[in-house]
Amino acid sequence: MKHIFLVFLFSLLLQRSMTTILTGEKMKAQDCSSYISESVIIILEHMVVMNERIKKLEGFSSEFENFKKDFTNINQISNVNLQIRLENRTAEVLSENSKITEMVQRLQTDFSLQKENLKSLEEITKEKLESQDNKLTADGANKAAEINKLSTRFDSMDTQIAGQQKKIDLLQVELNEKLKPIDGLRKFEDLTTKQMEAAIKKINVAIRTLAYMKIGSKLYYIEETEKRNWYDSRAFCLDFGGHLVSPQSQSELDALGKKLKKGENLYWTDIQDFSTEGVFISDTTGEKPKFINWRQEPDNWYNEDCVEIKFLNEWSMNDNDCYSRINFVCESQLV
Repeated sequence: MKHIFLVFLFSLLLQRSMTTILTGEKMKAQDCSSYISESVIIILEHMVVMNERIKKLEGFSSEFENFKKDFTNINQISNVNLQIRLENRTAEVLSENSKITEMVQRLQTDFSLQKENLKSLEEITKEKLESQDNKLTADGANKAAEINKLSTRFDSMDTQIAGQQKKIDLLQVELNEKLKPIDGLRKFEDLTTKQMEAAIKKINVAIRTLAYMKIGSKLYYIEETEKRNWYDSRAFCLDFGGHLVSPQSQSELDALGKKLKKGENLYWTDIQDFSTEGVFISDTTGEKPKFINWRQEPDNWYNEDCVEIKFLNEWSMNDNDCYSRINFVCESQLV
């Protein structure tokens, strides 16, 4: 390498000299010395550069050798690892293949057993079906015989029933002939019942006429002795053929008031507001009363839902507790 370098320097110096000669320049001794010095400096500079390049090449050569060794080692290791992995994978495949083979053999054995069991079950089922079919055939024949017997019995019973029906018809005709006198008695009894109802009605009218007093166009029963609550008073009047008094005007109330006792005596009417507070209706008609004469009332004091008659300068109306026990007046129409 050094010899090559020296040859290179010599050729460079020769080239420089030839260039000077060709240009026709004449060199003096001093100039020649200077020229040689410059050439030597240039050569030395090139030598330094070349030396550095040589060192780099030597370094590259060393690195290449190391890389070559490393590559050889890696290649050897990779081949070993690959061989080991290949052997392990081969062992795994052989193991899986062995397991699959065993599984296939077990499945074949199970299939053979199931096939034999199915064949045996098919034979047993076939025998049972044949036995049941024979039994059903025999039962069907027996049932048909029983049905024929029952049909014969029903026909015989129909004949007997027809004969009995004829006897019943004859007995009914005979019975009707015997009941004719009784029908006459029934007609007489019905006539007597109607007469009795008419008589009872007349008696009731007479009793009511005696108990009730006629005031204007109506009959009134005034209870001055016994005191009852509104509900008991209402029930009493209904049982007595009337209803609680229901005045239709002030003149009618005044005419009734002439027969009532003034003072502390109070008398129930048929007016109440059970359904809606403050909406008063007549218990007799179920509608709003045609006439109400309030005096500073109603005030619904302690839930007062029933209306009474009282005297306060004149006969007027007041609401009161329905369970208060006071007198009452029953009203009835003339018959």
